This record gives sequence, structure tokens and C-alpha cells, in this order.
Amino acid sequence: MRPHQTLLTALALAAALTACGTPQPEPDDRTNATDPETPETEETTDAVDTRTIDLAALQIPYGSAPTSDLVCAGQISQAQMDALAAAGVTAFISLRDAGENGAGWEEGYTADQGIAFQRIAIRGADDIDEANARAVREALDGADGPVALYCGSSNRVGALLGLAKSRIDGATDEEALRFARESGMTALEPVLVERLQAD
Repeated sequence: MRPHQTLLTALALAAALTACGTPQPEPDDRTNATDPETPETEETTDAVDTRTIDLAALQIPYGSAPTSDLVCAGQISQAQMDALAAAGVTAFISLRDAGENGAGWEEGYTADQGIAFQRIAIRGADDIDEANARAVREALDGADGPVALYCGSSNRVGALLGLAKSRIDGATDEEALRFARESGMTALEPVLVERLQAD
């Protein structure tokens, strides 16, 4: 090819590229993790550590936080439920029968407020058994975030959590009793000891 023909071919090619537009690279649908302007796509959890909630300031009766996602308590009021929800608790479980003094308002109130609530009626020492301990654990595990678990004085709460600690987690009797006390168990300790020693 002669030099002037080579020049004409190059000019023609340049004109064609200009007319058609310069090809753009294919879009990359991968997230650029090193670019600070690129928003994170992974979900982040903003769940509160319940041990940082000032339960005394909120006047939560018999309140304790034995783990980072659990508040144990006695019967709470609507105002106390609201305060716990504002502090980051996302679900409430009552171990009281709806007919007990101060209980029974929760179903209607939580439905109106859009608060997760469940009632597992534990009526006394005879209901401190493995089936109920498993029901409580299932309710706790099914909750989407920190939970407030309560009864009249946190006594039933602690006893069932201690039994769950033993039967589900395989904790020793000593570990189960310690966790039960941390969770509010008092007068039901002899009942829990009896259940722990039974096969």
C-alpha cells in the first residue's frame, strides 16, 4: 500500500470511529469495596446490647440483663414497655396468665402499637418443666432482636431459663442455677433443683 493510501485509510477509520462513538467498557456490576463513595451493600445490625440499658432509671421491676439480647423483669406497665422499646427491645414475652393482676392488657396494646408480643402462661411451680422451658427458648430464638421476658417478679422467668440452660445447652446444674439466679429466680429455686436432679 502506498503512503498516501495508508494516510487516507487511517483518516477514514478515525472518521468512522468518531461517527459511531468510542466503544465504552462493559459495566461492572461488582461493588468497589475500596471506593469510599460506594455505599455498603452488606446488612449491618444495629441491635442494642441490653446490658447497656439503665433498667433502674426506667424503673423496670426486678430488672436484669443476663445476656446482651435479653431483659428479664417483673410485670411491666405500658409506659415501661414503651421505654424498653425506645431503648432497643424489639419483642416482649409474658409468662403470666392474662387473668393475673396487672396482666392481660398487652395483646391489645401491642397490636395497636405494632410491637411483637407473645404470652406463654406459666401458672406456678407445676409448669416449671422441660416442655415450657423449650417453649420459652423457642420464643426467644424466634424473636427479631432483643427481648424482654417477664412474669410477676422474674421468678418464673429465671427458673425456666435455668432449666433451658441445663436441658438445651447442656450446662451443669451449678451453671444453670447461677444463670437462673442472674435472671431473677428466687422462691422457685427448690423446684428448679428438683427438676435438674430428675432424669
